[in-house]
Amino acid sequence: MSSKEPLKKISGNEIIFKELGSLQEKVLFFLAENPENHKQAIQQGIQYPSEQYGSVLKAVDTLEKSDYIKSKEIKSQKNVKIKIYNCTELGVFYALTRNSDANILKILDTHKDKIEFCKQFRAIYDVWGHDHFAMFVKDMSEFLPMVQKNGVEQASPYLMIKFAKLMQTIDPKTRQKNVKEAMKQFPYLKQMLKETKKNIDEVLK
Repeated sequence: MSSKEPLKKISGNEIIFKELGSLQEKVLFFLAENPENHKQAIQQGIQYPSEQYGSVLKAVDTLEKSDYIKSKEIKSQKNVKIKIYNCTELGVFYALTRNSDANILKILDTHKDKIEFCKQFRAIYDVWGHDHFAMFVKDMSEFLPMVQKNGVEQASPYLMIKFAKLMQTIDPKTRQKNVKEAMKQFPYLKQMLKETKKNIDEVLK
């Protein structure tokens, strides 16, 4: 799978991939940092030409159907029903891992009270620091299929194990500190490492 082939839908056990278009990504990246926005505000926020507003509408609708964003209905100041949009867990994960210009801290702080993994990642960010955390999320988009199928909580052990490999160039003391914080935030990681070690020990007997 290339880095431009996110999971779109799952039918039973079948996984179907479809590439997001550049406009869809712009919309998603904007909402990750600027939630609670309606379609016109999104169009203005991404500075898309007003005469191409229809394309923005289509991009928003496609993202919602693909579970990257979700909507809720509210009443405007003029007492008219409108929809405002927010990223789902998958949408936030996509924005963190695919947007090279993402404001990582803003995204985590914006969603940490509503999306559990953002709260966990924010705690990790505080311990790891920006550079190590940015290195981590930059390489995690390959796990998008697993995230959409099972959620970040179930995918987290695999995310952290991959990052453990990336940390081989980091000094041992910092590496140990980073791993401890990861295990604190994602208990599944410690259990998975124990099971892996047990299996390896049995094979090497």
